[in-house]
Amino acid sequence: MFTFRLNLKTKEVYEDMLKLYNEHFSTKFTITSILPYAVDHFIKYGNMKYLKHYNLIKNYHNQEFLLEKELYIQVKKLQNNDITLQDILNYALNLYIVPFKAGFIKKSINLNRMLLILNHFHFITNGYKIKQASRGSSEYETEFIITNCPLCSHDSFYVNPDNMQVGCYKDKCKANFSNNLDVIGLIQITHKQRYPDIINTIYDVAINNYKDNLPKIEKLQTGIVKNIGRKKSIRTRVEELEKLIKASLSEETTADLNTEVSELKKELDEIIKKENKEKKYINIKNHILMRNGIKKYDYLLEKGFKKDVLEELDIFYLGENITKDYQTNSMRYRICFPVYSATGELVGIQARSIIDDDNSRSEFLKEDCLFKVYWGAVTKISLYERYSDARLYPEPTLEDKYSAQIWKKINNKLLNSCGFNKSEHLYLLNRYVEKNHKETTRVIIVEGLKDAVKLYSYNLNSTAVVSSMGCSLSDEQIELLKEYFPGAEIILGYDQDYSGVEGNIKAYNKLTDAGFNKITFLQYPSGTKDFGDFTGDMGTRTYIVDVLKNRKPFNIYIMDMIKLGLLLDKQLLFSSKRFTL
Repeated sequence: MFTFRLNLKTKEVYEDMLKLYNEHFSTKFTITSILPYAVDHFIKYGNMKYLKHYNLIKNYHNQEFLLEKELYIQVKKLQNNDITLQDILNYALNLYIVPFKAGFIKKSINLNRMLLILNHFHFITNGYKIKQASRGSSEYETEFIITNCPLCSHDSFYVNPDNMQVGCYKDKCKANFSNNLDVIGLIQITHKQRYPDIINTIYDVAINNYKDNLPKIEKLQTGIVKNIGRKKSIRTRVEELEKLIKASLSEETTADLNTEVSELKKELDEIIKKENKEKKYINIKNHILMRNGIKKYDYLLEKGFKKDVLEELDIFYLGENITKDYQTNSMRYRICFPVYSATGELVGIQARSIIDDDNSRSEFLKEDCLFKVYWGAVTKISLYERYSDARLYPEPTLEDKYSAQIWKKINNKLLNSCGFNKSEHLYLLNRYVEKNHKETTRVIIVEGLKDAVKLYSYNLNSTAVVSSMGCSLSDEQIELLKEYFPGAEIILGYDQDYSGVEGNIKAYNKLTDAGFNKITFLQYPSGTKDFGDFTGDMGTRTYIVDVLKNRKPFNIYIMDMIKLGLLLDKQLLFSSKRFTL
């Protein structure tokens, strides 16, 4: 039987922590009872290789880490066999306290505690908002904290208090969702702090001093949400500011009111300035892409497309040429479709790989000189995960994960250019706005850009053809339809597969809610799922016109899709209350 001592300060820390833990989880842990776990932790991880990674001696300031300095000295004694069992036990307990605290934090975290953490590390200084997310069940609800990304300043940075995960919507950001970064990892990147120091700080801020910080939480909850969120949120904020300024000007002038109006105008100016700067940056990137492209259409000509139409729509190809522009290089070997706003302004580019099969595309890109480094990172991560128990391969770095994310992106069939928000636009809409769109009596909405180009080339009478660039019709796209084609018949022609049929039904529900009362559906011939499959005899204008004549009303379309086995989610019908037997 061996005895050991802890200094009074350390003993108080342990006892306070165990008291909180026992109260929360109805356990009866004591310092003595956790000792076996601590020793086991030391035996498994307390070797010199681990301690080198733990890096006890790095970044010390004054007396703040005096206890850990002493531990470092004790560990050095291990090399000289000049250490006692007492030293090992003290070291083991102090080493164990960090993962013990980390586990307690993860089990105790909630929205308010997370706000305290984010505020302490200055992650929400520019405001935040709370978004309620539900997945169709009242039992599964999460409140996300949304703010500006601390790494890239993107306005859609999500924090999930339930599991401490963070994610940025910007593809090239190190905090992108695919990197599976949590708050602790984010702090390590932004504040260059060691893992034990971060855990201790979070524990003190959100757990140990939680009650003392309650007034701070109330202040955080009443804070003004500044310019965060996507374009829709920004537009809403601009409208709100303009109304406030207008209302204020109609009141009697006072010093306080003048100050308030001045602050409102300042915020409005900052938003507009930021929007214009971002818009200019995106415009430059898009034109760089177009400048590096060439008019090479072999891939599309083989599929029955007309060269003069491809040139008319500014479609181009990015080939083997290596440039200094990152975006151009990542989009190599792709046919690029410039997308214009309704008023004719270049807003984005969608690029489609000339290799349709995912496996073939992956094998092809592995051999490319630019992309080999990214594939190497994927291989490194794969080997580490496969043999992690044996520890035969080094743990991937954050840079490896970032490179693997780039590989995942360039291996996609479709890529969008920097800053392009496709949900705000309809591909080819500008072509009809330039003409007399008021004469349009029918609007065909298809899923892919290729489908839209092929239909556009037939110059159908009184018919507009647009693509929503996916099988989902957004609120912004519906507003565009209402503005330019308020009385037209809407013909939904998403792909004839599971996701396309579901997209058609959801679009139908949204369009009827928006006031459209004449909506029909295209049913593609057997063996085809979209207009891209129409080649040979099927690619004639006469054949296309016959397919359009055979469009179906909602109920008939639904029954046909059920017979074809393409409508799996029957609940989608009955919840809409529009389907009648």
